[in-house]
Amino acid sequence: MKAYLYAIIFTLVGHIAFAQYEILLIGTSHQTPDDQIHSLESFQAAITKFKPDVICTEYRIKSDTASLRYLYGERHFEKQDSIRRAWSINSSDMSSRIKTLERQLASKNDLAKRMELRNLYFVTSDIGNAEFQFFQVAKMLEKDSSQISSLSQNFPMFRSAYNRYKRRLRNNDEYTRLVFPIALNLGIGYLFPIDDQSANVEYEKYFAVLNDRDTSTEDRKKYYGRIDSFINKFKSLPANSSLWEFNNSPDVINDLMYVEAYKIDSGNKDNDIKMLSKQYGLRNKTMAGHINTVAKANSGSKIVVFFGASHVGPIREELIKLSPAYSVLTYGDIKK
Repeated sequence: MKAYLYAIIFTLVGHIAFAQYEILLIGTSHQTPDDQIHSLESFQAAITKFKPDVICTEYRIKSDTASLRYLYGERHFEKQDSIRRAWSINSSDMSSRIKTLERQLASKNDLAKRMELRNLYFVTSDIGNAEFQFFQVAKMLEKDSSQISSLSQNFPMFRSAYNRYKRRLRNNDEYTRLVFPIALNLGIGYLFPIDDQSANVEYEKYFAVLNDRDTSTEDRKKYYGRIDSFINKFKSLPANSSLWEFNNSPDVINDLMYVEAYKIDSGNKDNDIKMLSKQYGLRNKTMAGHINTVAKANSGSKIVVFFGASHVGPIREELIKLSPAYSVLTYGDIKK
């Protein structure tokens, strides 16, 4: 009897320890053509129905010095600090002020406070959330533009942020057209950045070499053959096809793992392809680690992750390696 009870307890503990976390991976098109905007509607509906509690995005983490310097230049943090001083923001008060504003804005919308929070996120290099806050400012101004002049006078960078928002809207970028609207509709106030570009300098070096189309070895011929096959598949799409459905289809998810060299053909001996694979694998492994950290900090939450379509397959594999508790989904798993 005692052994029977122990078995039941062990089983229950096992189920608790390995309770499934649902992590949905969405491959984005960074800019969607005007004639493909309609294809975003089904994605917005399906993701909203999935009801994520947490959203992760392909923005750089504010403490990721290597990635931010890669993206914005070696003197990025010095520039940010000079902006902070020019705006008379006390560095010792920033964290507490951000928390205060987040709490206040969760219960009551306020343009001036949201713009202040945007600027605080910006100087702390939380760029994704700075842009999300300004998206909300812009949406409020679409309903009532009377405060544009006041915001322009009282908040540095308002005009440049507004111009950037309108430019991104015209370009149909994935944030203004999909990610930010979903977060706003679901009442999600903070977006977790998970990107890593610390390996990009090395990655781009080998990518440039392979871009020369040297087909002197069989390994390179196979590599280019996969790329050409993918391009032809993309070009042969019927005119009324959904670009977003294409990017998130099982076949394309698999194809892109080889096109980006996360996976390489068995027996490959070409060192440049191996090194490209290593650097791209490192980026995806680090991003999966960041998602893992977010999941652990938000136990029991449903998580959706948005990033370029070529990351879906690699990060699905890396997350499965990290924990048996993760149920990793793609768009095909939820669209019905």
